[in-house]
Amino acid sequence: MSDQRPPDIDPGAAHLRPGQRHEPRPEAERRAMSAERIPWEGSREGGSANAFVATLWRFVSAPAAAYAAVPVRGGAWRPWSFALLCVVMFGVVRQLIDITTVALMRYGGANVPVAELFQLEVAGRSLDWLPISVLSVAGCLFALGVGAPLYVLFFCLLLIVWITIVHALLKISGGLASSEAGYEGTLRVVCYSQAAMVAAIVPWIGDEIAIVWSCFLQVIGLVRLHGCTRTRAFFTVGLPFAGAILALLLGIWLASPDGAVAVP
Repeated sequence: MSDQRPPDIDPGAAHLRPGQRHEPRPEAERRAMSAERIPWEGSREGGSANAFVATLWRFVSAPAAAYAAVPVRGGAWRPWSFALLCVVMFGVVRQLIDITTVALMRYGGANVPVAELFQLEVAGRSLDWLPISVLSVAGCLFALGVGAPLYVLFFCLLLIVWITIVHALLKISGGLASSEAGYEGTLRVVCYSQAAMVAAIVPWIGDEIAIVWSCFLQVIGLVRLHGCTRTRAFFTVGLPFAGAILALLLGIWLASPDGAVAVP
């Protein structure tokens, strides 16, 4: 009996049909793309906080290896909770940075209304006349009691719509021909791509960086979990992204005085 062991198969393609799996990879790449699950999907022996930080770091530093360690089955709660934590946590940090920036500009001599700290306005009248302490308390209560739940609800609905569109386009383009991951695989790809929300803490352009980075991670994830080509993955993510940008620009143009359609 031969002592030779069969070549290792790419663990990220373990769920693909036998005829569609990738060829064996070099030793260094096989080690990088270990079959071990990402910490957030594992036992979390070191605690949920450590598992979250370790998983976040994997997707930031080595997304291909991280997606290779994402199981294609196991329910939607863990990837969904990871996405919610990323959005809420870094969204709160971003708001605190924005508030601090505006406050520093205000007290540094810049002509920035105090109301911009929390974007508060009543009946079209600016709240500049209120003390900053009152605005701070009102803004925090509003954010905690009303703004935060609505923000999470809107994010969940938006994420469901995006996942459905991406999965439908991937199916239409033939990207699911060699995949058995199904809708749950697409959900996992999109949810873990929210690790890009760490970029949202960058002042002024953080949101834009996070969105583009998230799309980049989704392309990598679709290739890893569904076994589709990079071209199909790029088309699947890029088409709705371009559509959203065009819709946003069209809305801005129509809302501007110059772009408004005159009604006789």
